[in-house]
Amino acid sequence: MPPFGLFVFSSRHAADFRMDAVAHPFHKLVYVASGTGTLIGHGNRALEAGAAVIIPADTDHCFIDRVREPLCLLGLCVDQRTIADNPLIASAWKDLGRRLPPLIPRSIRDAYHTTQVDRRMRAMIFEQTRSRRGVGVSLWGQCLELLNACDRALSATPAQRTSDPHSAFAATITWLEHHFHQPVSVPELAARAQLSYRGYTMRFRATTGSSVLAHLDRLRIDHACRLLRSGTAIIDTAFSSGFADLSHFYRHFKRRTGVTPAQWAASNR
Repeated sequence: MPPFGLFVFSSRHAADFRMDAVAHPFHKLVYVASGTGTLIGHGNRALEAGAAVIIPADTDHCFIDRVREPLCLLGLCVDQRTIADNPLIASAWKDLGRRLPPLIPRSIRDAYHTTQVDRRMRAMIFEQTRSRRGVGVSLWGQCLELLNACDRALSATPAQRTSDPHSAFAATITWLEHHFHQPVSVPELAARAQLSYRGYTMRFRATTGSSVLAHLDRLRIDHACRLLRSGTAIIDTAFSSGFADLSHFYRHFKRRTGVTPAQWAASNR
């Protein structure tokens, strides 16, 4: 364990992988990136891709892979003293523990949230391997984001999920709802959905009733209205909502609402 009390790992099991029961002096949050198997630890618990599980410190456990479906695990290991000494980390860990009782795997069913958890853990592994100055500070910041992402993923209700939660296409719509403020590439969305550009845009219109750009425009303007209502300055609202310049923002805002941002703010505060 590094002196800053945290490390991350990736464990891709070979077909002949075998593990003896072991107990570690630190807590572990394990995410199943792929494969299926069983967690042995005070009982047997089935594991599948997309599942997360907390293994408390000093708990005997081992992983057994299903034949021809070896596990690939991503793990966060946290020193128990660090959690006890840091109120912010302790609070985040406690919140996640309410969703994820020790040694009881829970599956993250929708593609958007599994992608978020997977990417955050892999980003931490990448940061750890670079061994740059301030790596501990960076990893702890990412750790808090990861714990929050897991908590949100496990607390998502069926109403928050798409009608086809395993669909790569559905995941792109959910991604847009959370990342509309970032640059968006329709060809990239199509590639994520494993569809051609034309196939993606046709399916998008059939699903949402509008084009990708019109849907994106609505998400951005709706967010801009929320910011303006709260008193955010127009220039800050424009850039926070994903618009590259003010003239672009003014044009799209008036086209959607019928008034300028200043007029809308004056009548809606």
